[in-house]
Amino acid sequence: MSTPIVFSDGRLMGTLCAASSVKIQQPQKANTILELFGSIVSNFLEREILISELSESNKTLQRIALTDPLTDLPNRRALIEQLERMLAHAIRSGTSTFIGVIDLDNFKSINDQYGHHIGDLFLKEITTRLSDCLRATDVLGRLGGDEFLYIGFGSNWNDIENGQSAAAHMQTRLTKATQGVFQLEEISLTYTGASAAVIVQGPETTTCEKAIQAADDAMYQIKLQRKAESSQ
Repeated sequence: MSTPIVFSDGRLMGTLCAASSVKIQQPQKANTILELFGSIVSNFLEREILISELSESNKTLQRIALTDPLTDLPNRRALIEQLERMLAHAIRSGTSTFIGVIDLDNFKSINDQYGHHIGDLFLKEITTRLSDCLRATDVLGRLGGDEFLYIGFGSNWNDIENGQSAAAHMQTRLTKATQGVFQLEEISLTYTGASAAVIVQGPETTTCEKAIQAADDAMYQIKLQRKAESSQ
């Protein structure tokens, strides 16, 4: 004997069956009881599938809320959350944190000359090249527009010289990654590089915004220096 398992929208999900090794007389209420169990199973399965679908939808919405849609990098909100965790870890462990700001010089002129489609392709290629520079524990995200943020775990704060040396090395790597020829569909674009600065943030209590502002100030000084050198 059997009864179908049907969802509320009419979909057939399976069959609830009962069997015996020998042929017996079917009781009067057997079908009613089997149909009742089929309804219970149907309601349970429908509820579990709905919960699973809602969970996946929530994960997708959360990913969208924390991801830059063009580059698929963490957005500003996600970066702030990650930086808060890194700074908290630095306080507990007495270590430093690397914070870098990368600003794409003359990006507006690329958009103006070649159009926003080429500008978007350029941003995606920059994302790939910068990502290839990172350590496994580093994080790269897009602050917005033509600015990217790099954050990473530093060394013991007592060894500040080594930390500053490592930050300078990462700064050089990030800068060089943005330089060179970019083949963007039919456009071959030679780019002289971004203004990038990586600073070492100590384990003292600070806010994420102040830490990012300090890195941004350092980047701005490099930008001024690059402008002065190019005008000579």
